[in-house]
Amino acid sequence: MAQNPCRLIRFSGADSRDVLACIPHAGAGVSVFNDWSCLLGDWVKLAFVQLPGREDRLQESLTQPLEHIAWQLAEALMALAPRTLAIFGHSMGASLAWAVAGMLWKRHGVCATLILSAQSPQPRRLGALNPTADLRGWFARMGEPYPEALDHPEVRALFCLTFEHDLAWMDRELPQTPDGPYPFDVHCLYGSDDGLVGRDAMAQWATLTTGSFALTEIHGGHLYPLSAQQHIIDYLKPIIATRKRHADTLCP
Repeated sequence: MAQNPCRLIRFSGADSRDVLACIPHAGAGVSVFNDWSCLLGDWVKLAFVQLPGREDRLQESLTQPLEHIAWQLAEALMALAPRTLAIFGHSMGASLAWAVAGMLWKRHGVCATLILSAQSPQPRRLGALNPTADLRGWFARMGEPYPEALDHPEVRALFCLTFEHDLAWMDRELPQTPDGPYPFDVHCLYGSDDGLVGRDAMAQWATLTTGSFALTEIHGGHLYPLSAQQHIIDYLKPIIATRKRHADTLCP
């Protein structure tokens, strides 16, 4: 996976001007997208966002303001001279995806297609959830199997540190409803068993766009992208290929 000089992006996939940028959830790095190149095929360029404080950026800290990170990402994506640009963001990544798309529109007049997953546009205080106090319980509530790697004390400590820093960053940088409305085509996904962000919360994104809006349910909990990758890829392919608006459907 090739690195970008700005340190925020890892490239994979085809040498194409059709670009899909992918931003992971809190506590996660680009490794959650390891299989996407194979699943999507070689007809789109993938730009995976690697935030500070995780994996090969573990020694750094996620302290930059949202606006600064959004600006860096927007400029890095513009350097690709994309013909079409879609941005997928899950949970915390969805908020960042919106900010990046807003920066691209305001600075460059570029209108990205957005796929926002499992994140409300309304501000929430997440640090009070204290998920690292009971990780097994947290993953159970999120509807996903507990990663056995977290039984290793060193791995667990690193994961908790990154996760806690991300939640604190969200509490600090996402205190208000995002800017808008913008003319983006917005596709919103949510997990059928998500106890944090449901259908009504995702529907609120419709008030922030003057473009098309679609709302789709995926089977699973808040962390469904970890186990429903093929469903997400099947949803993304026609968006990237044709920018065709999806109907409101239930993925099998």
